Amino acid sequence: MLRKDRIARLIIGIILGIGIVIGVLWGTGILQSNQSKFQREISYLKEPIEKILYSPNENFHRLARLQNYTKEGTATFHLDGYHQLELENKIEDNTEIQIMGRINGSGKQSYTEYRWLYGETEILKVKAIRDDQKIGLQSDEIVNGYVAIENSNLKDLLNNLDQAFPYEIQQIEMNSLVELFKLETVEEQALESYVSYLKEDTQKENYTKVQQTFTLDGEQKQINGYQLKLSQEETKQFFIRLCENLQQDSITLNMISKKMKTIGFSEEAANVNQINSRLEEWKQQLQNNQISVQELTISLYSWKKSCIQCVIQYGNLQISLQQDPTTGKVELTWNTEANAGKIEKVQTEGNKTNLQIQITNTNGEEWTASVEAEEKNTGIKNTLSLYWKDSYGTASVDYTEENTFQQQVDAIEQLTQTNSVTLNQYPKDQLQTLLQAIQAQWDMVYQNKRNALLQLIPE
Repeated sequence: MLRKDRIARLIIGIILGIGIVIGVLWGTGILQSNQSKFQREISYLKEPIEKILYSPNENFHRLARLQNYTKEGTATFHLDGYHQLELENKIEDNTEIQIMGRINGSGKQSYTEYRWLYGETEILKVKAIRDDQKIGLQSDEIVNGYVAIENSNLKDLLNNLDQAFPYEIQQIEMNSLVELFKLETVEEQALESYVSYLKEDTQKENYTKVQQTFTLDGEQKQINGYQLKLSQEETKQFFIRLCENLQQDSITLNMISKKMKTIGFSEEAANVNQINSRLEEWKQQLQNNQISVQELTISLYSWKKSCIQCVIQYGNLQISLQQDPTTGKVELTWNTEANAGKIEKVQTEGNKTNLQIQITNTNGEEWTASVEAEEKNTGIKNTLSLYWKDSYGTASVDYTEENTFQQQVDAIEQLTQTNSVTLNQYPKDQLQTLLQAIQAQWDMVYQNKRNALLQLIPE
């Protein structure tokens, strides 16, 4: 009996030992398939995605909702033959726009003055008032009251102005825009379930091991990555199943609805049933080959459990997300037949965040934006640089703004029926007449200001 007992314990010990070894090998990835390793790599994407979406002003805006603060800013212009107009060429290094404002965070009110100056001489002043529902602009030399837009019925207003918009916009939830990319825990969990759907809807043969050289810690390192490749037919079937899964996912559907309302979709367009119907329509179009589908390739590379590169190739569209774990820099690039772009974000020394955006197209046009946000105990300092180049020449704007929290600010005038007109309330014919009158007054004022400024600026 004793011998049998020892043999039994030995067998159990061997089985446990084998189990531990297999567990270790699985945990280190040695026994995992390329498919399983690809799923693991996806989980590392969360960090760079959050970094690229995080607003450098997020903490300030969260605090500013319930506090008072003032803003002081200065904008300067640099033009190089832009439009080849005499005044525009002479503006450089001679004029600036000064901005002074006060904001009542809890009251959701703000008052801002924009002063166009040549030295100490004021060329033009524009005032702006914003409350929870409206924003109004006024200049004594152009109109004697505020011209306001109400944050409702924006679709009708744009139609009356004969202005097209990418979607049917109704109103924008201004106080929620800073949280546009924020997800609740339950929403994150719902989205993470799509990783398992990806595994279920693809075959092991779709996954391969790839290699690429990266510079990490100042050294060249050969990093293993894992790639998913789907043919046109496989991509189509994956999109169909994605539509089907979304149709059954109430949490994600409600999240999509909420985000759509935040950026201005109407209640009708953002209705969950409407979104579900749209998904059904897309599914039918995919099944009937009414939507063109391309091959899809996704390549993932990680280092020390941090994603260092994700490349998505879909037809002629390529999207690349890269992260340097040693510096914290994140870079998102895209290339199409028509244009290319890059978004780069890095956390610098102290409490500074730097964001750069660059877009170019095949016409030789270029747009570049650089934003640095420095958080302070008393508020935030923003520095913005804009540059663009097109067939008219080149131009740039540099802007610096200090936002400082205050115990209280002076009272802010309210927009009323006696001191403002609201464009949303006018039918199309009256709106056109009103805007034509404002445009005519602006043209006259601008011409007078232009002539006066030309006399002030030396040859």
